[in-house]
Amino acid sequence: MEDAREALKRIRLSDQDRSIVDLLISKHPKMASLRDDLYNLFPAHDRLLIEVLLIDNPGLKITEHRLLLYGLIVRSKGLLRATLREIVHNNKPAASTLLRAQCENLAAVCYVEKFPDKMRNVFIGTKRTGNTVEAPNLLTQVKHADKKHRGLARDYDQLSDLSHPTPTSHTGSIQVVDEKKREIEFSSEPILRPGEAETCAKLLKVWTKWFLESAGSIHRFFSRQ
Repeated sequence: MEDAREALKRIRLSDQDRSIVDLLISKHPKMASLRDDLYNLFPAHDRLLIEVLLIDNPGLKITEHRLLLYGLIVRSKGLLRATLREIVHNNKPAASTLLRAQCENLAAVCYVEKFPDKMRNVFIGTKRTGNTVEAPNLLTQVKHADKKHRGLARDYDQLSDLSHPTPTSHTGSIQVVDEKKREIEFSSEPILRPGEAETCAKLLKVWTKWFLESAGSIHRFFSRQ
């Protein structure tokens, strides 16, 4: 236990993750105000992971809530890193799809936070015969998350339109140059339009922060049981 608490103190931002954030800021100077928050999100995942698996866990028991949070936390950190990388590369489909996945992570923890008795349903994630365990529909989870974080469902729907083959994504590579002259520009690949990279980065920061807060809340709840 002491070793775990000492490990918490030693957690630092890795050079790899620092470089991704720095590259993002160098390419988009208007995002400079996000630098420290993005820096802090990476080690925040590691600290929460240690708390969930090792701290306040006599006998180092592997419980369902710890396994669920472990999977979500590791996934969240990977999505954070990958989304920032794709924003740097200006890859609109990849950034949109990854950001949408982080929104789903947030929706999952918000759902368990509101309905802790449904934690096993989220963890199992399938329907079984006999002792039925029915996973809540993903859109249902997003809907409940929207009650806590207003506007989340709207943003999720927009990202879904960009992530799937839809009229929105079909025209994602076309940009209006002059509306009056009816001039448009075709890109050889779908790229983030002016302002979209900053919007993606801001949503990623906020959603990841909310995810970590709710994941911590879930862990504290089940640790008291």
